[in-house]
Amino acid sequence: MRVPKWELDGGSPDLSERRKGPGTRLGGNITYVGSSCSNTGTLASDSFVAGDTVAVDATTNDTGGLTGETVFVAIINNPANPTAFTGNYQINSGACAGQTGTLTFNKQ
Repeated sequence: MRVPKWELDGGSPDLSERRKGPGTRLGGNITYVGSSCSNTGTLASDSFVAGDTVAVDATTNDTGGLTGETVFVAIINNPANPTAFTGNYQINSGACAGQTGTLTFNKQ
């Protein structure tokens, strides 16, 4: 996983320094709704949750038949009883390569 070069919550962009304990690996599929870039995706095996950190590396199936990579690194608001996580994403390749931004996911 190529980690974006930004800092989260004053922390280090180096995930090896942010990781607390062995963590839990993430896996699964992604469906994008309303995206002009990506249709679906798959979480790479190096995606994980550890302590207050969520790290996602996704391979995406993009418009025009392209394949892309999106990296998302976030901080969980309360690891013991999470209700949201906020972080930065970077699209490294694919239909919207170079795009960056911030996303917040709230528990429904």
